[in-house]
Amino acid sequence: MLKVLIVDDEFYSREGLKSVISWEEFGCVVCGEAEDAEMAIDLARKLEPDLIITDINMPAMNGIDMAKVILKELASIKFIIITGHDDFQYARGAIKINAVDFILKPIEIDEFLEALKKAIHLIKRGNTSNPLYYEKQLLQESILDSSKINGYTKDIISNIMYNNRKAVEKTFGELYKYMKEGKFDKNIVLRISLELMVKIKNELSSLSIPITELEGLELKREYQVIQQIETCMNKFIMASIDLIRDYHGELEDSSLEKAIKYINENYNKNISLKVVANHVYLNESYLSRSLKFKLGMGFSEYIRGLRVKKATELLKIGYSISRVAQEVGYSDYRQFSINFKKQTGHKPSSCR
Repeated sequence: MLKVLIVDDEFYSREGLKSVISWEEFGCVVCGEAEDAEMAIDLARKLEPDLIITDINMPAMNGIDMAKVILKELASIKFIIITGHDDFQYARGAIKINAVDFILKPIEIDEFLEALKKAIHLIKRGNTSNPLYYEKQLLQESILDSSKINGYTKDIISNIMYNNRKAVEKTFGELYKYMKEGKFDKNIVLRISLELMVKIKNELSSLSIPITELEGLELKREYQVIQQIETCMNKFIMASIDLIRDYHGELEDSSLEKAIKYINENYNKNISLKVVANHVYLNESYLSRSLKFKLGMGFSEYIRGLRVKKATELLKIGYSISRVAQEVGYSDYRQFSINFKKQTGHKPSSCR
């Protein structure tokens, strides 16, 4: 059995790795665990593990520096590096210690198992692997986790959720063009595509949107070329947009009515379009356009109309101008008088 040492300063992270993975199925046994680098170095000397799975961020000494210390004495140990930080410098550090893989938290189980299989293969084969190949892989993975790729994927997800098909098509095309022109390995393209697919599903599920219609659009590891991955992802994303469109069709009418009700009940308070949009969980720009279409006027104009209507009613029953101003949401009665005249063409006093 291959011996595995788990190093992470978070107790639940260590427990998660120990319990989620069926180590014996892979011919491995967790021989120890450590909560910091110093303890890990001592255990490595005593237990001489074949593989160390370590977090980077730990108190006193980080995982990369710890690995360098251990490798000076136990050069054959393999490392899988885990981090919660999307940092290219960490990827470079992982390359320098010839880590088998560099994985971002939260850990995707399939991704971790692939790294574990790779590590087991290398351990059994000995130290005859070509480090340049893994350097290239790690560099590509760090690039994938760079701000540019993250920007593409975030834009795709955001535009799907806002039902912006044209923007999704544009960004999706740019993402795959970037990866193809960068000559990314097919497996790396598959990985980023899988992660994107999972994130989209999670977003849909968070809105309680059934995703059963997407089940037949899963990516396959057997794909031989990037174009197959891109084609499958395109179908998946377009189907996701259709689900969002149907969802918004049902939701938007209800949310718009709630927004108008909220304005009618709170027009005399210091509310903004942003406050209303947040209250009904709609995009601010979308709400602005929808209100104008529904009411025939913009948000601010509608608020002013409500205030003038109520002010007129109060003035007719004898309220003072200063009190009316306060009742309809103005802290300065002079500003109220100016706006009232702009809206009606006459002074508040003429309503008495």
